[in-house]
Amino acid sequence: MEFDIVIATRNRQRVLPLSIPLMLSQNRLPQCLIVVDSSDNHSEVVKILDKIVSKSSVNIDMQIVQSNAGSSLQRNVGL
Repeated sequence: MEFDIVIATRNRQRVLPLSIPLMLSQNRLPQCLIVVDSSDNHSEVVKILDKIVSKSSVNIDMQIVQSNAGSSLQRNVGL
């Protein structure tokens, strides 16, 4: 069974270094990690995610998408 993980985030830069590694340490890994970000400082989120993935030994496709705010909208963008 293949699956992706979609994360909708907004101004949660301190939480991403905690949550993303947990998702990448699962026994069954997703095909793709999709982060839909509506933060005020999108470039900071990209930098944080790049750092997390570069430290990880997991080879996974990751997409970072900038979006307008709204959790429902962001989830739909991720889908």
